Amino acid sequence: QEFYIDTQDILHEDIITDKLRLTQVLLNISSNAVKFTPVGGTVNIRVCEKSCRRDGYTTVVFSVKDDGIGMSPEFREQVFDSFTREHTVTENGIGGTGLGMAITKNIVDMLGGTIHVESEVGRGTEFTVMLECEISEMTVKEEPDPEQREPLKNEKQKIRAEIQRRYEGKKVLLVEDNELNREIATAIMEEIGLDVDCVEDGTDAVNIMSSAEGRKYDLIFMDIQMPKMDGYTATREIRTLNDPKCANIPIIAMTANAFEEDRKKAIKAGMNAHIAKPISVDIILENLERMRQNRKYFNEPAEKS
Repeated sequence: QEFYIDTQDILHEDIITDKLRLTQVLLNISSNAVKFTPVGGTVNIRVCEKSCRRDGYTTVVFSVKDDGIGMSPEFREQVFDSFTREHTVTENGIGGTGLGMAITKNIVDMLGGTIHVESEVGRGTEFTVMLECEISEMTVKEEPDPEQREPLKNEKQKIRAEIQRRYEGKKVLLVEDNELNREIATAIMEEIGLDVDCVEDGTDAVNIMSSAEGRKYDLIFMDIQMPKMDGYTATREIRTLNDPKCANIPIIAMTANAFEEDRKKAIKAGMNAHIAKPISVDIILENLERMRQNRKYFNEPAEKS
């Protein structure tokens, strides 16, 4: 698939909104677009800004458009209802609970916005979310002088390089059932300098950590939704191992669910951090640094098996 993101007529780059909930809305819509668009198809996300009647506010419009299988007029009318799935989806074996868009609509309503869908069978679907957002004071702050901007940029790059060096060569076990997600996550982690091994299910992770091989790993990145054993269960199993090094290995959850309750659930299961997809180098480094400072992880080199 081809995936595009573009912006149009953006005057205020900084707005005040619920970042966590907005992220969840866009992840739900865009993941559906990817799921229901065949190989070779296109998904396009556009962000644009429109005027708003409220002083100090602006209207931000998020559009997610695909050229996938589309919806019938009848299903389009009930797409935001709970547990609703079109028969063509179930016939094609595409998984899901039918709750994603109902949750998305609920969040948009809570944010005071609107969501609209246009779709045609065989021609694709476009979801449009409109939110009135308060303009952040950050937007009106003066830009740094050009002569000051470059030293600031260089200093930021220097700090990031120093942080990155702390984790170069650390051995990571990536637990992710989706092949494309594994490839993307591996590339991002290798950019940091991490040495990555991959497995496809929680059962594989538990088996490895239960063996002598598990002692060579410094960290686990654990997906949550997997077919045989989910990430929560796998983490609880690992925490009960007799080998203290394997049982206490840092585990970071990776999930498309960006809600605070999902983070709490991950921590309750024994995980040390929670990263909402899509992941990035900065997000990984930020979590590694937080873990190092709070729990003093990664002080000892990995043991060789």
